[in-house]
Amino acid sequence: MSRPPRTRRRRIALIVGGLVLVLCVATLGVALYLNYRVNRFAESAFRPEETPPQTQYGDTPTPPTSAPLVATATPPAVVAAGATAPPPPTNTPAPTPTATPAYGNSPVIARLKAGQRVNVLLLGFGGPGHDGAYLTDSIQIMSFDPVAGVATLISVPRDLWVYIPPYQGRGGYWGKINEAYTIGMGPVNTDDENIPYRVHDGGGTLASKVVAEVTGIPIDYWVSLDFVGFRQFIDALGGVDVNVDKAFTDTHYPNNDDAAIDASYKTVHFDCGLQHMNGEQAIEYARSRYSPQDGSDFARSHRQQILMRAVKDRVFRLDTIPKVLGLLDALEGHVHTSFSFTEAKDLAGWAQEQIRNDRKFTIRSTVIDVGPLLYSTTSSGGAYILLPRDGQGEYGAIHEFVRAELNGAVATGTPGATPARGTPVSAASAPTAMPSDDATPSASPTSSSCGGD
Repeated sequence: MSRPPRTRRRRIALIVGGLVLVLCVATLGVALYLNYRVNRFAESAFRPEETPPQTQYGDTPTPPTSAPLVATATPPAVVAAGATAPPPPTNTPAPTPTATPAYGNSPVIARLKAGQRVNVLLLGFGGPGHDGAYLTDSIQIMSFDPVAGVATLISVPRDLWVYIPPYQGRGGYWGKINEAYTIGMGPVNTDDENIPYRVHDGGGTLASKVVAEVTGIPIDYWVSLDFVGFRQFIDALGGVDVNVDKAFTDTHYPNNDDAAIDASYKTVHFDCGLQHMNGEQAIEYARSRYSPQDGSDFARSHRQQILMRAVKDRVFRLDTIPKVLGLLDALEGHVHTSFSFTEAKDLAGWAQEQIRNDRKFTIRSTVIDVGPLLYSTTSSGGAYILLPRDGQGEYGAIHEFVRAELNGAVATGTPGATPARGTPVSAASAPTAMPSDDATPSASPTSSSCGGD
């Protein structure tokens, strides 16, 4: 005998209601988990919200928060006593609605809206478990001009000999610029994978001060990333497409960054042309320094800039959005920055708005290298170092060079790298023996550039 229709409808309603309840609980659970993950990531990676941003070296003005950042309607004119008010306009078209920005008015957004340049120091290092864990292997400034839409990458050689000022009881001596971050961190266990944000903040602060003094421009924010995080980040993105402009073979790429674990070498090779690289390949491409074709520290800086362009192209693709959780996994505990979490979210929203408006951005790059600016020599302890041509601690020519590069970016606003003044280290001025990891070998005159540039 068939079941009465009312009973069947009740059963169906119960089933549908149960499914809806399960879906709601699952959605709530996912939302809570995402909130937990985001908050945990924010606490470990970003500047605390209650701490205002601090520009190092000089003072870059920030527009007052009370100043209007968008155009407002003109207020109605006051009608003088005894005068006849004009008739209200007729057939006034309705105003076109504008999309609500997906970001707030945090300090960095206020700077961008006011057309002010923002300078970010980008630092890369080995991290826990590596020899020289917090010596910055890569030092670059990304200077972004929101009016021209040009981001200029300026590579600073890690072997530059500078004065590292006293900071929290350390420093106060002449050393390589790549030591500033680790000096600012203070005594740490280099095998500890959970060093708190405040310790990294000390490193970023001191590195910002030293780099700003050398380059003559204010450092508004800093971002640091270790090799493990970089490798995992590239893999979480699904790899990057890199246009290799010079083929090279390095037979002395370390199998392990800590020679106490494995002191042997392996061979890495890269052909010319567009190549898809995973995280490990990207690290090898960025860090290789002993090839006869492309082995100088300045060539490596150039490769790092090429890689950064490739990462930028990959990040700003729509299919990256579903990978947010994987990106958090990749970066958590490996990236630290003086941006607050709110500023980071606002920057992401601002960037999305620029993409929706089809605004194009250009990346230019340059390197502070040997030639008119620097020369190579050895320290009293025998280490390979770079000194300014004008004398130890004299950075006037470097300041002039950096200003010219930034002014050129404003004037041209065109893509492509601007050649830096100077040439790679010559064989005559560089050490001839296989150097240690703290030394920079000379580049061979042999060229393997694509297209014979």
